[in-house]
Amino acid sequence: MNSVDVHSSRSQTGDGNCRQYSQSMERSRRIANTLKGVFPFVQADHLGAKAGIGLRILWGALLLLVVAAVIGVSAVGILNLRGNNRQVVQITFHDVQGAIISQSAVVNEEEDLVTYHIMDRNHTTVVLFDSKNGFVCYQPGGSNICLVRKMLAVDQENIHTVITAQEQKFNQLLLLRNETQFSRKYLGILSRNKVDPLTLGQHIDSLCNQIPVYWLQESNRPGRQRLIYFCIDICFPNNVCVSVCFYYLPD
Repeated sequence: MNSVDVHSSRSQTGDGNCRQYSQSMERSRRIANTLKGVFPFVQADHLGAKAGIGLRILWGALLLLVVAAVIGVSAVGILNLRGNNRQVVQITFHDVQGAIISQSAVVNEEEDLVTYHIMDRNHTTVVLFDSKNGFVCYQPGGSNICLVRKMLAVDQENIHTVITAQEQKFNQLLLLRNETQFSRKYLGILSRNKVDPLTLGQHIDSLCNQIPVYWLQESNRPGRQRLIYFCIDICFPNNVCVSVCFYYLPD
């Protein structure tokens, strides 16, 4: 009688193990089918045998996706923060002929940079005041050259008024004609030797990418035999407007 009970107990235990094994294999097949849908490049006949490894791979991939999402959100936040350091100051004034002129100055206080965009005859001239490197760069609209000179103390004073206006949230400025001081400056273009823009800092290098760069030399009014290349008017919040005229110096 005891022998029969022992054999019966062993039989029940074996049946239970078989059911557990069958259930385990069924779960493995389900996991294999899931991994097959997520990772189609894995061979189907290996999925059942490597279901545990595939599951760990799946969790690892999900973890990587979460980390990538966090890094992406952080990068966007940093870019937005940097973007907030660039503000636009709009300056409107009357030129010497009485015409209404509007200019925009983009202030990047973090880089000590003020960039003017000046519209004239359907072209936009860019004037970059780079205080950190000590240069002023002109990129005439409609032409493929850059013109560079060293920044003077008066330039520092003028662009400081732009930065101050931006800090005080004076983003729209109207200069009254009877309170504005007009002057003219002549700059000769030294066309004999080109300048390597890499030596002038990253901002000028970016503006003048793959186009010739020439030095400028300030001088008195050129003789009649010298043809004026072009002139632009630049105005600052301190009611100072400068008409800058360019011409080619003799080789």
